[in-house]
Amino acid sequence: MAYRPKNTSRDTSKPSDSPLQFLTDRDLPSYHTNPPSNPSRRVISSRDTSRPSDSPLQFLTDSDLPSYHTNPPSNPSRRVISGESPLYHNDGRSFVFDGGYGGSHLPEGSTARDAKSRVELPSSRHKARADNNKTEFIDVAFLVDVTASMQTWIDAVYDKLDSIIDAINRTWPFVVMRTAFIGYRDYGDAQQLVLKDFENNPDEMKRFVRTVKATGGDDMAEDVLGGMDALRTLSWKSKVRIVFHVGDAPAHGARFHKSHVQDFYPRGDPRGLVAEDVLRGIYEKGIIYYFLKLNDSTDQMIEVFNVMSSLYHKKMETKSMNSSPENFLPIVVNSISSSIRQNRFRN
Repeated sequence: MAYRPKNTSRDTSKPSDSPLQFLTDRDLPSYHTNPPSNPSRRVISSRDTSRPSDSPLQFLTDSDLPSYHTNPPSNPSRRVISGESPLYHNDGRSFVFDGGYGGSHLPEGSTARDAKSRVELPSSRHKARADNNKTEFIDVAFLVDVTASMQTWIDAVYDKLDSIIDAINRTWPFVVMRTAFIGYRDYGDAQQLVLKDFENNPDEMKRFVRTVKATGGDDMAEDVLGGMDALRTLSWKSKVRIVFHVGDAPAHGARFHKSHVQDFYPRGDPRGLVAEDVLRGIYEKGIIYYFLKLNDSTDQMIEVFNVMSSLYHKKMETKSMNSSPENFLPIVVNSISSSIRQNRFRN
């Protein structure tokens, strides 16, 4: 990555009264192509700057950036970049680092002098939170039936992903959310399974989800077990591991649905997948399972799954969506927050 920092970097020990400019990750590509002619100090952040947290600012000069890029801190907070001239970078991503959703408690329009004084003289409460605010990762996977009836719910993941992450960061500013997506169809469909492993960058995940189209599905039952089994192949790493399963049809196998449900495979999965084994593998990975119910056709399946889950002292928690995509955001956010609390993350 090519930097051309000027030698005349501003001395951060003597901050000026020029206003701070708050940038988010999304601003950086346009900032790269259209840098201001005389930028002031800049606060680079990965989270909503309208609700910043209490972690401290870190002052950097232009000349600091090459070493900061090659040796970034393990838990970066918001960074105040000082300098009279634009910072040159060649890909628009020079200031984007994984993690570090913390931020300052300065409002838009604060001066660099204000920022310096806040960092040096924090209140005892803020200082305690800053000292203890170590980044925690959570893994959230979306398991979605992507057959012909499900485009609305594929779009819900795409449309609400940014809002989900922003809402979690407002409540849990030290949390970094990795996301994954699995879409399943049915036996014989051209693309029976689509998968995107865990990704820190929500824009990358959204680009993938945008390519997923609701197609396929022949009878009423779908390859639910195939989608669930794929959860075990994801690169789960975090302490908190959550799946949101969105589906409007039961699994193949007569025990999972009412007799009126059309099912070309009433004896179950033709490949030999066994629900008990699939669930055991999921729970052995420590995954918290939420099923987002769209209609009553999945009731018997969830009941059977929960009988199996009880053998492992687990439960597949059902959240009713009432067929409304508007319920997707609050249900997902509240469920993630509940899971974080149960795992004793600090607030």
